Amino acid sequence: MNKKGFIKNLLSVSSLAVALSTGLSVNLASADETTDTSNIEFGTEYKGAVYDGLEGDINTSYTITVPSSGKVSFSILVNLDDGNSHDLEYTLTDTNGVKCYSGSAQDTEKAEFACDLLAGTYKINFSEGWANGLGDYTQYSLTANFQAYEETFSETTTANDNIKENANVITEKADIKGMFALGDTIDMYRFKVTKAGKYSIKFVAGINGMTLNIENTFGEYKYSDTINGNDKHTYVLGKGTYYLTVKSNNTGFYNFKTSVSNLSTSKIKKTSVKKAIPTGKNITVKWTRKSDVNGYFLQVATDAKFKHVVKYYVNDFRLSSLNIYNKKNSKVYIRICTYTNVGDKTVYSDWSKSKKVKLK
Repeated sequence: MNKKGFIKNLLSVSSLAVALSTGLSVNLASADETTDTSNIEFGTEYKGAVYDGLEGDINTSYTITVPSSGKVSFSILVNLDDGNSHDLEYTLTDTNGVKCYSGSAQDTEKAEFACDLLAGTYKINFSEGWANGLGDYTQYSLTANFQAYEETFSETTTANDNIKENANVITEKADIKGMFALGDTIDMYRFKVTKAGKYSIKFVAGINGMTLNIENTFGEYKYSDTINGNDKHTYVLGKGTYYLTVKSNNTGFYNFKTSVSNLSTSKIKKTSVKKAIPTGKNITVKWTRKSDVNGYFLQVATDAKFKHVVKYYVNDFRLSSLNIYNKKNSKVYIRICTYTNVGDKTVYSDWSKSKKVKLK
């Protein structure tokens, strides 16, 4: 028997022993072949081997069924120490064959990694690495563990909530658990506001750099913000149906709670003029930005009692400055208030203190 035949027989005996001890079936062939094992159980150790031969390579592949959205942790150990170099490569793919993760382990090195995955079927494939020579084989052990994230609306690899038609319906007062997994960057929710008011969203998340968007059923933009970890934002919404979209390029778990409070004139937040900088015939007005209003209303007057004014509306709450052209007055007074649309009405806050500006 030549060396190659001896190694193949040795591998066959080793694989048979593994199959008997774990209940798995591992076969050898003389052409390139990937041997599929049965569905692995979380928390159980599986042992196997891969072979690099002249007549073909023998790889092994394990099927992993993730029951719900969560984190799957892998521990892989190359457990053949015969004085030779052994390089084991592994690749995790989803049900469509799309690669989720890949890596390698050498000699007696233990490789550990974790992936946030949607519910579905996955495969992890093992093969010989570049450092191995012809006729080499590598033994390894594999253990996988699972931690469910307990999403309120669990997604799968074949059914997600990435478009409006599949948006999850939530109430005005909701407590939602969600996650972003590999290949999953969008979660969409739909809710109704029965009475105009302040809509508050409080996030608790282990993910930074998430984005939040709120729009109505006509696709009209309402609000957009960045969510970093634990964050709270409040928005003014009129009666109607809205879509809440959360996006992230990172994976992980998040939780948010929503609440709605009635809106009254006394509760409209004021702002103030921070600076009014004259430059030639222009004045740059800067104020304190407020996130829970619809916009700002400025008045520029030539008298302190604001009897003769020029009005300016800024209908984007994210803005905090405005350039005003003043063609002939040497002195003006400026004040600002916020406004909020409540149904068909516009509600204004109290005026800020006026700021006097002298122009050169």
